Order: sequence, then C-alpha cells, then structure tokens
Amino acid sequence: MTARVVLPHDATREEWLAARRAGVGGSDIGALLGASPWTTPLQVWADKTGEPNDSPPNEAMEVGNALEAGVIALGMAWLADNYGGRWWLDDAPALLAHPDQPVAQYSPDGIAHGRDATVLLEAKVTSKHLDEPPPHWVAQVQWGLGITGVDTALIIAVNGSRPKYWPVTADPGWFGNALDYAAAWWSTHIIGGEMPGADPTRDDLTIFRKPDPDLAVEVEADLIARLEAARAAAKAADDDKRAAEADVKAALGDATAGTIGGQVRVTWKPSTRTDIDRDALKADGLFDKYATTKPTQGALRLTAPK
Repeated sequence: MTARVVLPHDATREEWLAARRAGVGGSDIGALLGASPWTTPLQVWADKTGEPNDSPPNEAMEVGNALEAGVIALGMAWLADNYGGRWWLDDAPALLAHPDQPVAQYSPDGIAHGRDATVLLEAKVTSKHLDEPPPHWVAQVQWGLGITGVDTALIIAVNGSRPKYWPVTADPGWFGNALDYAAAWWSTHIIGGEMPGADPTRDDLTIFRKPDPDLAVEVEADLIARLEAARAAAKAADDDKRAAEADVKAALGDATAGTIGGQVRVTWKPSTRTDIDRDALKADGLFDKYATTKPTQGALRLTAPK
C-alpha cells in the first residue's frame, strides 16, 4: 500500500476522534459529493470545526460494531471461495492518509492479503434488502482505494438474511476528481472558515442561529406566498387522505384485510402503543429529575396581513 499510517490498529477511540477531525474520511467524502442520505456538507463542516463530539454510539452503530468481526470473516471466506488460494487478515490501521494529500483519510474495516493481491474489506450491517451498494458506500471504498493504492475492495453487507458481496475495482479518474474537490472544499471551508450552504430540509439550523427577539427583517412576498400555497396544498392532501382512509375502514368493517381479485391490498389490524405517564412522573417527583431541555428549530408561523 502507498498510504501513510496516521494511527495504528490499537489506537484509542479518543485518539481516533481527534485525528479524524484533521481530514476528509471515507464517510465524509460521500456527504461532500452529495451521495450520503444521512450527512450533509454543512454537518461535516460542523463536525470538523465545532466542539469535539464524543457522543456514545447509537443502537444501530453498536450492533454494527458488535457484528463487524463476523462480517469480515464472511468476506475472508468469500475471497477464498471466489479467488482461491490462501488469504490472511491484516491488523488494519485505525486511520490512513494519502501520501501526498494528508487531508484525504480512510479507516479500513479490514485488509485481506492473498499471494498475489490485497483487498480492502468494508463491513456493512443494514436493515435494508439491497440489490446493489448505495452510492455513498461506493464512494467510501473508492476513496479508500485511491488513498491506499489498492486495486480492489469488497463490500460485505449483512441484513439479517443472506449476505451480499460486492467487489469494487479502483477508479483512478473518479478518485482524482474527488480528491481535487475535497482538497478545494477543505481549503475554502475548513482553512478559510467559510460555512457551506445549508440544506434546509436536512440541516438543523438551530445550532447556527442566534435568535434576536427584537429583530425583524424584510422578506420577499413571493416566499410567503409559496409557503402559504404549499401549506394549503398539504392540508388539502391530508384531508383527502383522511377521507379516503375513513371510507376504506368503513368498507372493511370487522375484517382485517381487504382484497381485490383475491389479492390482499389493504390491512387494518389492532395495535398497541406504550406511552409514558407524565402526570404520574410529576406526582412522584421524577419528571424534573430525568427531563432534558434541548433547543429546537421552532415552528414557522404565518400571520395574516393587517
């Protein structure tokens, strides 16, 4: 491999969290290129420039971490079955960097070696049934391939049923373009300090706002008209949906399924929901003890012109 080792495989989580703030990692590049369904460029910028975020892994991340070794083992078996020969697993470094562009970083899940080849292993645990790897997964491994100089990566995805295996061949053209873009983005937004544009549908703008209760600004009338029209259309669509649902429920009566031509097209079955009794918690003096208050974006309210 041509990559430079930033952190060895036995680096602590604290060391990894600190080091990854100094570059664009495999999960970051998909976001910068607009391929990630979870992360936006603004969120990457906030992560790199804001306070270090050492929040505990969520449940999905904990499951993925717990199963990673098993998923890697599946990948090793797949390599032996499909490429033949003997394969062995390397102690993958916690963090690698491109030899000439240290801003380009990659954390491999595993590095497999055969007699004549090296393959990067990327382990994924997902709840979805996928026919092909999502673009942000492909971007992640292409980023890793370009940084390491390795020719092939293997994405192993497990979703609770049959695992999927996707070999990915390095695309030097893609990596060159992505590297140029990431380096320019880093120079402008991290070194230069320019905040990227926000995606109002995905970015939490609360953390960037400093609301002034005495401040009012003039806005374009077309913006307000567009919002009023969108809300009116949404209300009309919601009313139509509720009416259609009521008609279907009336047609079902006591039945739990409705068919067309013998095929089930709709179901309506009893369900339960568990709620927290806030009044009981308050009466026991426990509500204030465990309640937390966090800032929100707040409601956008329209007022009628006078």
